[in-house]
Amino acid sequence: MTALALLVAVPGFWSLASAGELDPEADVQSLHLELRSTVPAADSTVAEGPTEIRLIFSEPPQMDGTRVRIVDSREELIPSSDVTADEEDPKEVFIQFEDRLPPDEYTVFWRTIAQDGHAQNGTFQFRVAAAR
Repeated sequence: MTALALLVAVPGFWSLASAGELDPEADVQSLHLELRSTVPAADSTVAEGPTEIRLIFSEPPQMDGTRVRIVDSREELIPSSDVTADEEDPKEVFIQFEDRLPPDEYTVFWRTIAQDGHAQNGTFQFRVAAAR
């Protein structure tokens, strides 16, 4: 089936396109949920260990399919809260820790499901600098 035939088969596509809400020339990938930013920022070094990790998506993810885990440089899982959507902006999800993260290098693993059902996942790293 061609891409155009798939678009025709999507209920409401033409009403959205004619209303200017969809650009038929747009890259199909841009229609899917994307990770826009993180706190701490990916590949950053922070002076003070965070008490939470935030992921900011292009659209609110399905929370029942969203997971965020963090490991230290020894690949040990850091205990955290369940992932939660921000009440004021559901595009932001976060996990929290009981204490600030100590100096180390961390890798964050995430997986989520967009409202359209597409699964997305990825990783990012950041570092907490040692106190001077």
